[in-house]
Amino acid sequence: MFNYLIDIKDIDIDFLVEIIASIVSFPPFMERSDFYHQNINSSARETIFIDHTVGVVNEFYKNTDHGFAHSVNVYNRAKKIAEDIAMHDQMFNDIKDETIHILKWSAIFHDISRFYGKNKNRGFISKALVEDVFFYKNDPAKTAIFLCIERHDWFNTRIDGELPDKFKRNPIVDIFRLADKTSISPLDELKRYYKTGKKYNTIFFNPNIPISRRFEFKDNLKERDMITFFLLIFIMNENSFFFNATRRIYMEWAINKEDLKKYIVKDLCVAENIPLNQIRMINEILNMV
Repeated sequence: MFNYLIDIKDIDIDFLVEIIASIVSFPPFMERSDFYHQNINSSARETIFIDHTVGVVNEFYKNTDHGFAHSVNVYNRAKKIAEDIAMHDQMFNDIKDETIHILKWSAIFHDISRFYGKNKNRGFISKALVEDVFFYKNDPAKTAIFLCIERHDWFNTRIDGELPDKFKRNPIVDIFRLADKTSISPLDELKRYYKTGKKYNTIFFNPNIPISRRFEFKDNLKERDMITFFLLIFIMNENSFFFNATRRIYMEWAINKEDLKKYIVKDLCVAENIPLNQIRMINEILNMV
């Protein structure tokens, strides 16, 4: 078992490789992995799989939009939110060490499965945590971390459908999701979306996407351009959270969110050489939210 009480500042790439290699060598993980089965006939398949994991962790550690730097930002934000709530809103009487460590490991693991391929293996890391790889058997922290990770991408009912009550009723889950969505300023969060879009070669604006389709977010990945992804930032609001304290903190973060629309039109559109008639279309779309 690893020392999950380790401070985040003491976590380096070697420590991450050791942890993730342990998790992905767990049989249920390997049996469900596309990469593992691609090497099914190799006598060294486990070694190949672990070597692949070392590469994944290295990429995770270097990446700035969904990698370790983002994890640290989310953890620091989650810790600050939890402490704020304990001080002002009495959601917790005090912030226990266990709460902080749940938020820390949720932050570290919540996006790492992205690095195994886009839309691939997204549930394996949290599944492995639940199956006694990282924590001692019956440790309640496992379940809490699993809940934090499992639906951390949920925006609201309009986009993602109804969120089950087990997520709504857990303040730690709400704090973690809030931290993930507000770990940096609204402007920096928009720039993070833009950087991710660039990484995946997402077109900045496709004028042929009908307005109606732009707002049909569920199961509509094929018709998304960057502008559609940006809309997610504006559609999320305080009602995406389920406690008065988390709603208050979201509203404080989002107070200048409308200014992002000017940045998209005046800065990003110019940087992308978008023609004037399409800039007007983008401006109209942004003003719908």
